[in-house]
Amino acid sequence: MKQTLYLGAHLSTAGGFARAAETAVGIGANTFQFFTRNPRGAQTKAVDSADAETAVAVMNSAGFGPLVAHAPYIVNLASAQARIWDLAVTVLQEDLAKIAAIGCSYLIVHPGSHTGSGIAAGTERVVAALDEVLAHTDTGMILMETMSGMGTEVGAKFEQLAEIIGRTSRPERVGVCLDTCHLYAAGYDVKDDFTKVLDEFDRTVGLAHLKAMHLNDSKFGLGSKKDRHANLGEGSIGREGFANILRDERIHALPLILETPGGVENYRSEIVWLRTLE
Repeated sequence: MKQTLYLGAHLSTAGGFARAAETAVGIGANTFQFFTRNPRGAQTKAVDSADAETAVAVMNSAGFGPLVAHAPYIVNLASAQARIWDLAVTVLQEDLAKIAAIGCSYLIVHPGSHTGSGIAAGTERVVAALDEVLAHTDTGMILMETMSGMGTEVGAKFEQLAEIIGRTSRPERVGVCLDTCHLYAAGYDVKDDFTKVLDEFDRTVGLAHLKAMHLNDSKFGLGSKKDRHANLGEGSIGREGFANILRDERIHALPLILETPGGVENYRSEIVWLRTLE
């Protein structure tokens, strides 16, 4: 029996998780992504248990796949500044507990930027941060997002992600979220040879660690190192590029999340188009 794709988008939970779940159903999605708190700050609020219960009922009724949460952009696990590193650890610990309340197991995080201290030093701090977070939590999985390679980012190469996972004390609780725009910007040709890219990921990191994907077109070309999302089919990857990506059945059981410009109505039309590729 053919796998039904778990297609979704990044949605606001400002009106509650139940409303976000209902919005997802309304645009033809069967998963979604949400920020755990203010994306550019540390402000957060507790999960309302009644709201969470309603959301879970909506999602179960609609046959949802796994949900994914996204940590705020202030999290920098690679930072050499103790205050920033400590904040990152605290946020992830809190957020792993928070997302469990709505049955979400995956927390996506950008590995961070070494800000000039070098990839080796940045990687060391990412590993230490993950170990600290996972030692003090017993649920959930942290997914490192693949990065574009802009500036001093850690995580633009598969080898860097493999090293981080291999050095953590709990590798079974650390996974990866592939972002098509970021991959393309980092030099991985997902447009013309996604199968080869995924083969390389399997050899380097292991498909067992691949838990989610972001489907975003890129405003810039292959290897640009620029993180600029475009609507599907309107960027350098193009419609045929995404058709090629969706043909690889190894990603069909993953939550596939849109972070494209234009909001809910754009998500609706892109999901309709992606469904034609099933």
